[in-house]
Amino acid sequence: INLVCGLAWVVHVLACGWYLCAALHDEALYSEVWVARRSVDAAGEISLRLSGPFDQWMQAMYFTLTVFTTVGFGDMSAMTNGEITYVCCMMMVGAVVNGIIVSSVISVVTSSDMVNDYIEKSTSLIDAFSKHTEINPGITHMMKSWVTMSAKYWISHQYDKEEMKDMIVGRMMPPNLLGRLPQALFDGKLLKNSIFHIGTTDVELPPRLPLLLALTVQKSTYEQGDFVYLAEEYAGTLCLVLDGVFAHVAYPGPYGGSKHHDYRYQKDNQPQFPYRLLGHGSYFGDYEVLETTPRQSSVRCESPTGQLLIVHKNDLKDLMSEFPAFAIKWKFAAKRREQARQRQILELKVGMTYEDLAISHLTRFISAKVTGNRESAIHPARAKRHGVHVHNLVAYRQALEPKATLEGVQKRQDRMQHEIEAMAKKMDTMMQVLGQLAEKHGVAVPQPHPHAPPLSAEPQSPTNFPPLLGL
Repeated sequence: INLVCGLAWVVHVLACGWYLCAALHDEALYSEVWVARRSVDAAGEISLRLSGPFDQWMQAMYFTLTVFTTVGFGDMSAMTNGEITYVCCMMMVGAVVNGIIVSSVISVVTSSDMVNDYIEKSTSLIDAFSKHTEINPGITHMMKSWVTMSAKYWISHQYDKEEMKDMIVGRMMPPNLLGRLPQALFDGKLLKNSIFHIGTTDVELPPRLPLLLALTVQKSTYEQGDFVYLAEEYAGTLCLVLDGVFAHVAYPGPYGGSKHHDYRYQKDNQPQFPYRLLGHGSYFGDYEVLETTPRQSSVRCESPTGQLLIVHKNDLKDLMSEFPAFAIKWKFAAKRREQARQRQILELKVGMTYEDLAISHLTRFISAKVTGNRESAIHPARAKRHGVHVHNLVAYRQALEPKATLEGVQKRQDRMQHEIEAMAKKMDTMMQVLGQLAEKHGVAVPQPHPHAPPLSAEPQSPTNFPPLLGL
């Protein structure tokens, strides 16, 4: 489409110039210009000069195209010196445009041939596999349709990775360019992934590490409900979340979640629920790849759409051999993350959506930071009523992560004290109103326990503060 539109625009501009060339001639030579010599009827009695602008434009377009395509019918030609000069310039432009057209057509045909060859080879492979495994024709047709729709994308993203790796590693790339390239990978999202920021305080991130990792990744798109992999599958890839929300999922039960369906506690159609969220900038699948074990859990796309960067196991091991300092940190982080996952699956006793789970984690995090009690939390439904909505738990955690300073602790204590005093005033007002109503209706008001401290009493220590979010 771009080629056709560009060609039409160039022809239009040159056609207008061809008419302008005739209009700029002197009146003495006006009878010799192409507009006066061109007739629009079979008898040759009606001159083009007497026709309307549209007819003159169409004749100019026709002549320009005959020059561009080197056809040259001979029914229209240049006669004056001005027309001859303009036509010579038009021929040079036409030679360039003609070369561009031929090159583009050859490129399109070659690309189509490559795609068609790939599709033919893949469909033949699918037919042989279907016959060997006795797959029904419907599934075979679905596999062929998938290959046909994806073949053009696969062919267009093929390039010599080894040659590109040699360019990054072996040749002396300018330091300024080498430092800016990682920030441009996948619109800057790859460099923000937490796989590059695991205990990197003592090891500076080499700029070639994200570049070499970007050479190996394959971008994959998922829709809500699609499984990335299932438990007990072969672990051959590491997944970096580029966009969307993914989650480890399992079947809830009275003693915690289970990666396998347990008929004692779950119904036959019981779905799996998320228990560990993975937002953009996180990664998963590292423990099984590094420890050479089957998948320990199932991972599913929870957001409407999600995108992953897939790293093959062999490519990851090559990177680890080239960057041993990061290999040690990745192995340590993989074990730590797996331990956290095992703790979280034990908390999966009631299933909830990923949004409710994110709200639960966020409110627990806020409550722990405010009160110092890490066991405090509120129910997700109550959090929604208070206007708490979470789409990216990682971003909220980064935004709410306070610094552990004495000043911060003192501020939290003062804020909590103000909350307690305000709540005590509300309780006193409620008791007064309750007493008036009871006196009016002749009902005895229940008195507080004789040993209970007054509501306005100050706490003995900050550790005795009640969890604010749990009230």
